[in-house]
Amino acid sequence: MSCEDLFQNSDQEFLTAIITGESVTSFIAAKYELFAQFSNKPILTKTLDNGIVVQGNAFNTTIEKADVTKAGMYYHQFTVTNQLNQELPPIFSGHVKIKEVR
Repeated sequence: MSCEDLFQNSDQEFLTAIITGESVTSFIAAKYELFAQFSNKPILTKTLDNGIVVQGNAFNTTIEKADVTKAGMYYHQFTVTNQLNQELPPIFSGHVKIKEVR
């Protein structure tokens, strides 16, 4: 599951569950990326043990308030890498709105 909204200048976290019957421990890497619209270079990347931790049978991604400072529409995706070192298609991907916080 992914989040649809994030908030600028706010600490936040969300869970990404694996629902295919595999355990999160079956993967050697996990990566969350946030992109500005129409960009192919991420403005934010979180990786396993660097913003992403295993929590039960899900990945918990933490975004710190300094990570997202500008409101607007963005694109994000979450990918995992299997034991064969193959990055799999995204668990989720799509548009995300960074809401303004005053």
